[in-house]
Amino acid sequence: LSTDAALSRMMFRQSWPHIGASTISRCCSPAPRNRLIAFFVEIAREHEISYFSHMTTNGYLLTDELAQRLLAAEITDFQITLDGLAEEHDRMRPARDGSGTFDVIYRNLVSLSQRSEDYSVVIRVNFTSENAPLLQPMLEKLQAAFAGDSRFTISFHSVGRWGGEAALVGDDRSGASAWPRRRVR
Repeated sequence: LSTDAALSRMMFRQSWPHIGASTISRCCSPAPRNRLIAFFVEIAREHEISYFSHMTTNGYLLTDELAQRLLAAEITDFQITLDGLAEEHDRMRPARDGSGTFDVIYRNLVSLSQRSEDYSVVIRVNFTSENAPLLQPMLEKLQAAFAGDSRFTISFHSVGRWGGEAALVGDDRSGASAWPRRRVR
C-alpha cells in the first residue's frame, strides 16, 4: 500500500439482492473474522488514505436494519434506481416472483431519509421515449418526500441500445440524455 495514494474507493454492486445481501451483511458483521470493511477502513486510516465507499443497489433489501449496519461500516454513498411510479417501475423491475418492487424500495428510501447520519443517495431515473412523459408524477412524489434533504439527488439517464447502430431508445436529439443530476428541491 502506497502512502502516496490520495483516495481509496470501495464499491459494492448489489443489483440482485438475493445474491449479494448475505455477502454485504457478512462484510459489515461485528464478528472479527467477517470484518472485511473495517479492515479496509483501518488500513486506509493507518496510511492516511481518504476512504470512500459506494453501493449501487436496487434498494429492495435496504431496510432500516441493513442501512444501520452499512452506515456503521462507513458505506455512505448509494445509488438506487427508480424507473417511474409503481406501475412503470414494477413492469421494468419486478421481483423474482413477478411481484412489484417499487413500494418496498420507496418505503426503504423514506425510512433512510429519517436517519440522522451523513450519507448520500443518488436516485437514478432511467428513461425512454415511452416513459419520459410519465415521469412528472414520480418527480412530484420524490419532491414531496425528499425536498430540503441535501443527501438526496436525482440523476436522469437515457436507456441505451447496446447492440446496434441506434445507440438510444427514441430520439435523443432532444438532449434529454444530458439531463443533469439535481438535488431534490
